[in-house]
Amino acid sequence: MFNWLKFPSSNELLLEKEGKIAELESLYKARNETVKALQDEVITVKREYFAKEKVYENEYSMLNSKYAVLKKVKDMTTDPNETFWNNKRPKADIVYNGKIIPTTLENFSQDVKLWITPTDFEIINWLKNNNLMCTDKTVCDSLAMAIYKKHQIEWYKYEFDMKNFGIAELWLTPQEYRAIAKKGKGRDCDDHGCSLASHLIASGIPEFRVRVVAGDTKGNIGGHLTIYFLADDMKTWYHLNSTTEAVQIPTNIKLLPNSKSDGDKIGIDQNRVWFSFNNIFAWHQFETSASEKSFNKFKNKFKIIKTQD
Repeated sequence: MFNWLKFPSSNELLLEKEGKIAELESLYKARNETVKALQDEVITVKREYFAKEKVYENEYSMLNSKYAVLKKVKDMTTDPNETFWNNKRPKADIVYNGKIIPTTLENFSQDVKLWITPTDFEIINWLKNNNLMCTDKTVCDSLAMAIYKKHQIEWYKYEFDMKNFGIAELWLTPQEYRAIAKKGKGRDCDDHGCSLASHLIASGIPEFRVRVVAGDTKGNIGGHLTIYFLADDMKTWYHLNSTTEAVQIPTNIKLLPNSKSDGDKIGIDQNRVWFSFNNIFAWHQFETSASEKSFNKFKNKFKIIKTQD
């Protein structure tokens, strides 16, 4: 520190200058070391990034390869019968317009597929408790008949909707179906049919083998909703009539009428089918003008939104 009363000598000024230069050089050196350290860190980070990117690329490539293999395996193992029957008829989006909100008594629309509830835990427990779960998806005839008979023993009772609800037609979900049954009241064909279909599929029987069918009956009795089941031969659809009492159900499925049986007066006339569905798909195609004409009597209750590819 200079004495302010004494002018500094040239040597003192030189020393101060050299000191400042040394200080600046030290700072510059420190800066360079910091910059180099940062540069090294950036290089390290880049290397790690590119290394991880390469790993991710390899993993992505491996996953793509695995996906391709799994897809190929799935395509190879897809049941051709399932593909055939799921695509034989045009698919459609169909809603039932007759559901009622209890608090307002207003109607609302709901997809018909939602009436099939195979994930209902009460249905699954009922099947398990009665030892009615599927163990072989290719051999289901006997199981389907056992479920059919047990379902009708425990749940079947017929009454018109007008008697129970004062409404000509009201579909009940399987959950509502059970609630009504516990009150000792009966239900009609659509309620029994949707409940039976839910039980069949919940057991593990493949969905494509269970079809809810709505249309006019062969005996000209009127509109009906019932169940058709694809037998183990993968070509015959047997009629599990939704309104048959348990005592009338045989043990052998081959004793039931099939879709081509002319004598099945309560069966659905193939030329007057309105639509069919399960919990996965709905199908619709008017085979004749007669089927469209008979459907028109109930078209205020149903709406076919669109036909899918």
